This record gives sequence, structure tokens and C-alpha cells, in this order.
Amino acid sequence: EDITWIPGRLESVETKIRNNSGNRDGDGGGGGDDHLHVACIKKKDYNNDDNDDDDHTTYVEGEKLLIAVGRTPNIHGMGLEELGIEINKGIVTNDRLQTNIPNIYAAGDCTGGKQFTHYAGFQGAIAARNILLPLSDGGVLSEVPSATFTSPEVSSVGLTEAQAIAKYGSNRIGVSFRRMKNVDRAICEAEDQFGFIKIVYSKKNNHILGASVMAPVAGELISEISVAMKAKMSFDQLAVVIHAYPAYSIALQIMAAEVYYEKLKKNKTLYGVLKWLGL
Repeated sequence: EDITWIPGRLESVETKIRNNSGNRDGDGGGGGDDHLHVACIKKKDYNNDDNDDDDHTTYVEGEKLLIAVGRTPNIHGMGLEELGIEINKGIVTNDRLQTNIPNIYAAGDCTGGKQFTHYAGFQGAIAARNILLPLSDGGVLSEVPSATFTSPEVSSVGLTEAQAIAKYGSNRIGVSFRRMKNVDRAICEAEDQFGFIKIVYSKKNNHILGASVMAPVAGELISEISVAMKAKMSFDQLAVVIHAYPAYSIALQIMAAEVYYEKLKKNKTLYGVLKWLGL
């Protein structure tokens, strides 16, 4: 695939397709090295026509260069240290968003956690609830969906394939992979050149461990997967949830159906006995 990758963002989302390794979804794979990276950034010298061209280098010209250097919490000079509030990379809290001073809570980017608007909003609501009402709810989540609104969009939640293998072992996880060129809606809208949906799940119980999506509606697709993960639905259960055709999301139902049918084949003997018993 002729895809220009964003170093750092997609590296954590999808390593194998980034390196164009592996033959997924029966599409024949790639065969070449499409791992693109930035070799150098330099100011163009219009008085010198020598650009050191070669067959493996592509030059991209522009008037401005945007560099995303990240953010750090702006928490100093507010008197927090004088109050004795514990600070590390951000304001330290427990899973209920409570600091080491019981009547002071912190939420969002200032805690030094995942820096997403939707996560900060969620934590703000949970912190307010914990301050005002008895008992408490957890406000620190391990699985937070993220989306980068490029074209196409890129989103992810939970573990990547590499992380799942490192945690559980390659023989204990399954991977479902589908390219946009095999999604009818993408074909209809001429959005089938790039993109994919990838879901990593446990072979033991088919629970979804994580997902990575590159698609025009990746942000919406990752939200459905996040709901399934939160509800502890097994991946194959999505096969019996009717999705409207030809929405992009029906690809999730089709992918889940493949896992569902594989599950039926594994239990073929058991089902045969149950049928013989009239059940």
C-alpha cells in the first residue's frame, strides 16, 4: 500500500501493516518495503539544483512545518507544593481521582495521564460525583479509546497485537483483520484504497483485548468496540447484533461472524450430541 505514515502515532497502532509484512485477509500482501520515514528536514536551496535524488527518496516541499512536541501539565506556581499535594509527572491521585489530601481531587490532563478531551471530561464528571455523593466511582481507566482525525482517521483502544503477544503469548491470542477494500461502504464511496480494521482477542473466551482502525469513520467504529469491551462482550457476540447495511460498522459484524463460525466448528461434536438428544 502506498501509505504515508505518521511516525509515532501509527507505529503504536499497527506495526505489521506499517512494515507491509504479513498476508492478511487473502489480499496477497505487498511484497515490498513500504516502511516510510522522515530521513531529514532541511531548508531548500533554490540556487542549488543538487537534491541528492535517488530511487528510494521522495521529497515533500512546504511553506510551514508543524511539529507536535506534546504537552506537560502546567501545575507549578499554584501553591500545590505548599499544600503538600503530591506531584510527579502531574498531580498524583488514586483511582477515585482523590489526591493525598482527602478533600482535594484532580481530573484531566493535570494528572499527567492520557491527554484526551473525552477522557478529561469523563474524569471531571466522576470527580464531581465522588466529591458530592457517597461511595465513589473509579475515574482512572486502563482502556481509553483514542482517535486522530487525519484523512483517513486513525483510532485505537486497548492492546495492540504486539502488546497482547507480550502479555499473553502468541498462541493465546487471535487477530481478525479486514482491509477497507473488502468493506462495501468504502468501495461505494471510493474510500477503499487505504485503511483497515484490526481486532485482537483472546482465544480462550473471545474477549476483545484491543483494536486498531484506519478508516473514514474510525472514531465511530472504535466507539462500538469500546462499548463491547466495557460490557465484556465476547467478539463473536457482535455477530448476532444486527448492523445496518451498508454502514461501515457492518464490517465488525462480518469479522465477528468469522470468529463465531470458527467457534461452531470447534464444538461440532458437542452440537451433534445435543441435536441427537433433541435439544
